[in-house]
Amino acid sequence: AQEIVAVRSVSKAKASLLHAYDRLTFLGSFNFFEKQFMSLCLITGASEGLGKEFARVHASRGGNLIICARSEEKLMYVKHELESEFGISVYVIPCDLSIDDGAKILYTRLKKLGLSPDLVINNAAYAACGEYSQLNCDDLGALLNLDVKTPAFLMLLFLRDMEARRSGGIINISSVASLMPGPFMASYYASKAFLSSLSSAVAAECKDHKIMITTVLPGPLDTNFQKASRLQGSRFKRFFTASAQETAQKAYDDFLKRKPISYAGMKPLIRLVTLLMTFIPQRFITATVALLQRNSR
Repeated sequence: AQEIVAVRSVSKAKASLLHAYDRLTFLGSFNFFEKQFMSLCLITGASEGLGKEFARVHASRGGNLIICARSEEKLMYVKHELESEFGISVYVIPCDLSIDDGAKILYTRLKKLGLSPDLVINNAAYAACGEYSQLNCDDLGALLNLDVKTPAFLMLLFLRDMEARRSGGIINISSVASLMPGPFMASYYASKAFLSSLSSAVAAECKDHKIMITTVLPGPLDTNFQKASRLQGSRFKRFFTASAQETAQKAYDDFLKRKPISYAGMKPLIRLVTLLMTFIPQRFITATVALLQRNSR
């Protein structure tokens, strides 16, 4: 009887070891892809909100960071918080990406510092709210610079470096807004449609270069972006807002799983609507968005 018990114990131990070996083999193959992006990550709009949450996710995995935003004070706060908590290095680059040459200025500064990110997260964005005919030209120009030119130029500039070393990754934060017209936020919705289309097309071009690009399509998030865009009273925000922390974690995980499209931060009801949009007349979609998007007064 004792011999039988001993044999069973050995068998269980052997099975446990084999299971552990299989698990390590799986994790090892996964981490091989992940480790490509653990060295250095550039995040725009990283002083708060979704950008800050992305920085926290990357830092929690042991990766170093380059964080960029207009406010140096806020960036320094993020730097001290993440370095003390995770023991990583954070480079602070204050930069206004809403000006005409903002993206080129950022790229040049990083080159002079000898910093070459393995992962770029294009997160910074701005939304102008209201009737298009009433927008301020300067506000519209800043939106086009930040939401259109900056991610397009940063992708172009850093892709050349990534192609040269045949490794790298980009996460572009677009929006569910890219899937439909957006009355009362027409320029923002259009800018995200441009980014989604560009990001998906370039992702297809980069497959042979071993570069991964993920386009993220969140819905409204509970961040200061809502306040900056004067959206805090909109029905769209009240009913469909998602957590920035959960969105960043899910989007980052989807990137590591090599998903070209991530629906992180898209609530189930919005996801269902996007699936049904093919069968819904566009005039109805536009009218519905106008109703949801109009600010409550």
